[in-house]
Amino acid sequence: MVREVGIRVDTKRKALLVMVCFFLFLIGVAFFVGTFKGPITGAVVADGCFVQCHNNSECDDHNPCTLDGCAYPSSCGARCVYVEKEGCKY
Repeated sequence: MVREVGIRVDTKRKALLVMVCFFLFLIGVAFFVGTFKGPITGAVVADGCFVQCHNNSECDDHNPCTLDGCAYPSSCGARCVYVEKEGCKY
């Protein structure tokens, strides 16, 4: 007579154990990516972003031959844009 030795796990518990392990794995990966953002993961994350302008008036270069404006105001990609007027001489 042969006796089976070991821990017997039913299918419901096995599925639950697999889901818990997968969930813990995802938490570990999220922690790793959050901790080492940039050099290791290649993620582009702006911690302290530079905002160049919040509105068009902040971009005035005092040149009457340019149209001055703020692109993407108050965001991390905010920057002043200057477009030259055609035929203007200053």
